[in-house]
Amino acid sequence: MEQFPSFIDGHIQYWKYLKFRLNRISGRMGQVSYKKPDPEAASKVKEGSGKLLLDKMREVAELALAQSDNTEVPTSLWVEARTIYAKQMIYDRKLREAIDILRDVCFILPPMTSIKGLSFVDVDN
Repeated sequence: MEQFPSFIDGHIQYWKYLKFRLNRISGRMGQVSYKKPDPEAASKVKEGSGKLLLDKMREVAELALAQSDNTEVPTSLWVEARTIYAKQMIYDRKLREAIDILRDVCFILPPMTSIKGLSFVDVDN
């Protein structure tokens, strides 16, 4: 039985949850804290339980990206799947791959010919 394209939303929400857990472990919560930030938090995450979370996040992001290539997937989920995959590539320090994925998202925006001097994507590259 083929999976429903709408289940991509479940993968996206699961990735966001894993990111929340990773931020809790590394001490990078988005709240004001009384604790002094730990400069070695990123290296601590790469070891121990943080590594397991990063591996699972990568797996979920790749799965969402692969399933979003179905033509039945709404555009908003297609964009969000690529966005979380790009974020995952940034976590993995693969910046060129993240830029290439985000460049794909630019192609779904309509051309804005009424604004002089605005070029969205250089087609020659």
